[in-house]
Amino acid sequence: MSFFVLVTLLLALSAVGYQMGRKRALASVSGRTAELHSIPGYYGGYVALWCGLPALILVVAWIALQPILIDQLVIASFSAERIAALSEAEIQLLLASVRNIARGVGFTSDDPAITDAAARLQTLWSLADWAKAVVALSVALAGLYWARTRIAPRMRARNRVEKTIRILMVICSTIAILTTIGIVVSLFFESIRFFARYPLVDFLF
Repeated sequence: MSFFVLVTLLLALSAVGYQMGRKRALASVSGRTAELHSIPGYYGGYVALWCGLPALILVVAWIALQPILIDQLVIASFSAERIAALSEAEIQLLLASVRNIARGVGFTSDDPAITDAAARLQTLWSLADWAKAVVALSVALAGLYWARTRIAPRMRARNRVEKTIRILMVICSTIAILTTIGIVVSLFFESIRFFARYPLVDFLF
């Protein structure tokens, strides 16, 4: 299952969770919204967040770790003697060859081990993608069910939803700041390396 389809399904489940949470909150007070601590939309938002957020975090973490783990499994499919004789750069070149053959972009190899590794890579990616979808959807459904059962008239849904949103905003802001710092630091050190090779005076004049 593609990433786009999976995210679409998770968003759709979150929308369903929103409606379910809202309706459950209204049903718990027989439609008398004045008896609710928060407006019905916050109860819906609470369920939607528990449905979608953990699953999306899982998907992001899975996407980050999946290539690393699969590469290790592909390397393990070669003989230990062959891998031990290669440098790190040669191992990466070997993996690139395996990936290109697995993608079917016109690359071929006379080495049966590389061909077998490419077939193994295709199988592992397919299994990992489907496992990711199944686990993420299961987590979303579990979150939806759990959050829905927590709905009660006096539950402070507004406080919890707003706190979660604030935390998300802080995390996003922190990531943006750290990314900017990383770019600046990278440019700084690359500039030092450049001007160590080409003096500033020679570069300007």
